[in-house]
Amino acid sequence: MRLSLLLPFVLATVLVPSAVGQPPVAPPSFEVRTNLLVLDDKNQYVTGLRSSDVHVYQDGIEQKLTGFAERQLPLSLSFVVDNSGSVREQLDDVIKLTKTIIANTADSDEAQIIRFVGRDHIEIIQKWTNTKKDLNEAADNMYIEGGQTALTDALYLATKDILDRRKLLPQRRYVIVLISDGEDRASYYTRKDMLKQLMSADIEVFTVALLKDLGKSTGLVNGFRRVSIADVERLSNDLAALSGGTSYFVRRKLTNNDLKSDLLSLFVELRAQYSITYTTDLAEPRSRKLTVAVANGPNGEMRKGILKETIVLPAVKK
Repeated sequence: MRLSLLLPFVLATVLVPSAVGQPPVAPPSFEVRTNLLVLDDKNQYVTGLRSSDVHVYQDGIEQKLTGFAERQLPLSLSFVVDNSGSVREQLDDVIKLTKTIIANTADSDEAQIIRFVGRDHIEIIQKWTNTKKDLNEAADNMYIEGGQTALTDALYLATKDILDRRKLLPQRRYVIVLISDGEDRASYYTRKDMLKQLMSADIEVFTVALLKDLGKSTGLVNGFRRVSIADVERLSNDLAALSGGTSYFVRRKLTNNDLKSDLLSLFVELRAQYSITYTTDLAEPRSRKLTVAVANGPNGEMRKGILKETIVLPAVKK
């Protein structure tokens, strides 16, 4: 009995000195990728910049750029649109969002529309085209259908479809626009499978998350766990951070007047002519403020850089 009482003390005296002097464990690093739009004083696109012309600040501290690329490529947008029962009350907003983004594409851009419900109801309702009339008609024809939502499967298959298209048309910038409330109940593929494929594919994901009808906490609805606002925000931010895209959150009923203003930053990113990367740590807080300064032109003309105001880094898995 005396031994059992003394043993913890003996172990403590042996173990404690071994920890003394050890350096603190550094948090893991993460490569941030974001888009940069640069305009001159006449709001014309500025091309031909070098990395030394651009200074990016995270929470006020300048970051060393590890990547800087100019791209003037036409867009190929794959709309991946939730048509499951959980967005029934928001279908009008879903259609408006899709058509507003279509209206702001250039003539050289193309798009396709994929609607999804369950794993057996993922379909391309409009194949790749640059004809806005066809895209708008497909958007208008979307409808709600019952089933167990398979969001992860829809993203996985959309990525696979883009990889096949890229073999035919490599000189394009491929983007996924996901419009969903974030429910995922019956996907065959795991989220890890989907993220692994997405990260290796170099496809940006822009999420438009429909939060209006979600609760702040989870619960069971018809035997299924109801996703919370925090769940959807986490998924949306992780998809954006890992792919170089951005997440947008719809928290109210949309009107025709505020659609364009709400999506203005999305349009800016889709038109951005530069892609930049830098490495940061994954320590808390995960939300970081971004600002940018761009050198004046050769004749002193002012230049304005526009990038996302905030990056939310992916969660560290324990």
